[in-house]
Amino acid sequence: MSYKIFIFIFAIIILSSHLLASSSISYYFDTTLENDTSKTFDLTSASVILRIDTDKPVSCRYSESEGIGYGSMEGIFDLNFETIHKKTLTGLSEGIHKYYILCRDSENKDSKELEIIFSVILPVSAQIILQNGSTVSKGMAKVNLVTSKVLSQTPSLSYSFDGISYNPVPIFGSGTQWTGYFIVASSSDKQVGSFKFQGKDLEGNTGTEITSGGVFIVDTQEPGTITDIKAESYDGRIDINWYLEEDEIDYFKIYKSTSRGVDNSDFYRTTESNSFSDTLVTRGSTYYYRVVAVDKAGNIGDLSVEVYATALLENTIVSSSGLEARFLGLVDNFLSGIDLVSDSLDSVKENFDQKDGKEKELYEDLKLEREIDSSDSELKSLRRDVDNFKSQSLTENELNKKLNSAQLKLNTIKKKIPENIIIISEQEESEEINENDIIKAILEITPDISERDKDKSVKKSLEFIEENEFSVNTKAYNLEIVYLDGTRKEMFLIKESVSPSLEYNENVSIIEMIPKEIAEDVLYIDIKNINYDVLKEDPIISFSSDTKEIIYSVKGKLNLDLVKKLKTIPLYHVEEVKKTNSLTGYFAFVDFSGGKSYLGIIMSILIIAVLGGYLLFIKSKGETSEKVLLIKQKIKEGEENLNAGRFKDAKRIYLELSQDYKNLDESKKKHVYGELEILHKKIKEKCKNEER
Repeated sequence: MSYKIFIFIFAIIILSSHLLASSSISYYFDTTLENDTSKTFDLTSASVILRIDTDKPVSCRYSESEGIGYGSMEGIFDLNFETIHKKTLTGLSEGIHKYYILCRDSENKDSKELEIIFSVILPVSAQIILQNGSTVSKGMAKVNLVTSKVLSQTPSLSYSFDGISYNPVPIFGSGTQWTGYFIVASSSDKQVGSFKFQGKDLEGNTGTEITSGGVFIVDTQEPGTITDIKAESYDGRIDINWYLEEDEIDYFKIYKSTSRGVDNSDFYRTTESNSFSDTLVTRGSTYYYRVVAVDKAGNIGDLSVEVYATALLENTIVSSSGLEARFLGLVDNFLSGIDLVSDSLDSVKENFDQKDGKEKELYEDLKLEREIDSSDSELKSLRRDVDNFKSQSLTENELNKKLNSAQLKLNTIKKKIPENIIIISEQEESEEINENDIIKAILEITPDISERDKDKSVKKSLEFIEENEFSVNTKAYNLEIVYLDGTRKEMFLIKESVSPSLEYNENVSIIEMIPKEIAEDVLYIDIKNINYDVLKEDPIISFSSDTKEIIYSVKGKLNLDLVKKLKTIPLYHVEEVKKTNSLTGYFAFVDFSGGKSYLGIIMSILIIAVLGGYLLFIKSKGETSEKVLLIKQKIKEGEENLNAGRFKDAKRIYLELSQDYKNLDESKKKHVYGELEILHKKIKEKCKNEER
């Protein structure tokens, strides 16, 4: 859900504020002194940026124990450059902290030991604990406040949804334990709030830091109503089973009565499971049930439809309503078939888990585990659907139609379960990059680049290659994937390892130039990396400079010598090239649950985005909805062109849509994702047909 993103953003802001609040201490250290030196500093924060300036270029280390030799010291400065040496120390508790520093010059001569002493006295801080974690529902919300020290008076606590105007929270308590309440309106749904605290300890020192729980979200949306529910009778018990496809459910409340019309006054039990076995029944008596979902914010959904069943005198299954007993065997027989496929899937999982070496590596590179997990989820869903046939009043003809439809789904699932990987052939090459390769890449990406910018880009790229000893090792495989239904799929896989491991550089991208003999168009390529951009369709792909591996595949068996034509080039971007790259790009369905994170960049971007973008959030909602409608219209236009045989027009529209999708608010992407994915698959299928 999109509002969860705001929790992450606010957490980043809080973290950054802590870092910005760090003390900064500088000290000049004359390494030629013969006597040991000691210096004491007083701190009022739990972190400090220590800077040591030396009289000459040296390399410094530190230890928390006295008398440790330079070579045995484990403490490394974050910055150790010439005469400047910096280290950020965090998590300092109250009390005395000692650090012992030695520096070594170019002649391997060590300085005398420098002793740095920090006397830390921290102001009072607070932890905030809400009843339901970081979420609050509508109505009265309880907040517990725990301070790090005993307070001399009642602290102040307030909350805000805009970071400007704050509403006070009345609190009471003593010592370090305090409690308060505030009212949340239903109109505040999906808003992100923050707390502000101030307290004074017994020494009169004032503190304002909130170490945890400083941000919360308002969730007043009730869970969905349970409609898929059934009650079944057994000897001396009644089993209730239900299903609700929502992620944020905390538990369920069960209501029970001996008469029809179960309501909220008939509360019986709670359970975290989606099933319940009621043994507090009398044989021969009928009971009525309804179930309601409660989410993690405490919101309660509506009561489910009412079901009933009679506790049996003997153990013969009877449903309150549903399939005739003579048809139950057909359903059970099909369920057994699903279970066989499920057992085979478990065996496939176990088989791949036990593999090692190259096959295990290829299994991970191809992300086959995702295909298996997806198939497992589909199998479970299909089994639920088929089992639900028992509770439906179906004729034999209606049941057979449903079972035939389920069989088609089962066959489709089996086609997607990879059972084995066979390596047909393989080849390994080391790529060599020269000036002509760089020039060719620049002109392919930006043909109208000025001569001056081109020369600058070439020069910087060559310098980057030489300084970092950049190299690429490429492995090519012709593989055959065997699926559970017996079908086989040939695949040509490329895996490139970039050496050495580089840090992110916004001015450098790794450009992959793929010859047309491997793929005529990027639509024929299955790129396994998460973060990438397509610069040209025919095809040239861009990866960030810190990419360690580039992995992609195409269908079919190819000549392994084609790997020699691949060019993987670190390209330095001058301003003109940057502008061109920002206009390119290609829609890709990616998994947002994973990916790389660069703390400094993300922190800066997110802080700016929150301070500016969040204030415009409400205003932008109407504009975003309009964008969704425009995208849906474009998708329809693309499908019409595709159906009419105008493939190039459909492809052009799709590329425009990919950029529109990237610019769409995350909360709105789900409204067009499915339709856009369908268009994407249709275009890829058209490409495959042309390829054949």
